[in-house]
Amino acid sequence: MGRTRGNQREREGTRGDQREPGEPQRTRGNHVERAAAIVEGQLLGMVAAQANRLELRSLAEAPCAYAWSRLPGHGGHEVAELTAAAAKLGCEDARFFRFAVADCAARTIGFTCLRDVALAAVSLQHHTQDQGQVPFNRVHAFAGLATAALLRKQGGEGVRTPPCDLAEFLYALAQVLTARPLDGGTPLREVPVVIVAVATATVQAHRGMPRASPQDYETIPGAYKT
Repeated sequence: MGRTRGNQREREGTRGDQREPGEPQRTRGNHVERAAAIVEGQLLGMVAAQANRLELRSLAEAPCAYAWSRLPGHGGHEVAELTAAAAKLGCEDARFFRFAVADCAARTIGFTCLRDVALAAVSLQHHTQDQGQVPFNRVHAFAGLATAALLRKQGGEGVRTPPCDLAEFLYALAQVLTARPLDGGTPLREVPVVIVAVATATVQAHRGMPRASPQDYETIPGAYKT
């Protein structure tokens, strides 16, 4: 009798674990790990944002030192917040910036709004202005951000992008249009996706002028004077 019940449990367990070939096993542990990664990323983003607001460099260095190799596993918002804090507060972790640049170049669909794209662009542009910083491939990074910006604008006609986000993105992009890859080649201003992104952002900025602030009115024309 016990043997029969044991065999039945084994058959039920086998049916419950039926998967397609190559499909990963669906377990509660996998869901817990994914949920933990999401919470971890959100906490890192909040710590970075607070460090940036309070101008506490030591507070920003800790999450950057922890997250530099984990950036692809976090959301675009968290990456933008971490990069902003590290650039503004002068963090010197070259590993973090190297991975942040690579992440921005590859994360075309990982940003949920233009605000995060603009924040990442402004932060990387600010980082390039600091003397003594290790140079990075700005063409790849900003081409990736331009692609992400275009994808955010394709979210639908009813989606309104704040003029301040457009202004900051345009201004940051304008500062690096003459940049070339480290090994030479086509400058950023001649990259097709960048040309389309600038044209699209310009049209959207023009439409949003009635809602723009005085600072936006100064930032957008400043981008075209560069």
